[in-house]
Amino acid sequence: MIGKFKHIPETWFNCGEGLLKMGLKEKMGHIMQKALQSLPASEHVNLMARFAIMEKNLGVKRKHKLCANS
Repeated sequence: MIGKFKHIPETWFNCGEGLLKMGLKEKMGHIMQKALQSLPASEHVNLMARFAIMEKNLGVKRKHKLCANS
C-alpha cells in the first residue's frame, strides 16, 4: 500500500503511528527514514515535526535529546 501512495505524507504518518502504537519504535524510525527518501524536500520538516509530536503524545522516550544551554 505504501508503494502506491508513497508520495502522500499522510500515508507514511499513519503507518508510523500504527507501528508506534504496537510498540515497534525501531520500525517506526525506519518508516520515517523511508518517508524522507520518498517525499520531496519541501515535506521533510513537516513530516519530522508530526512524527516528533506523535512520539511525545504517545509517551515515547527518545534516545537523543537536544541540549540547550540554560
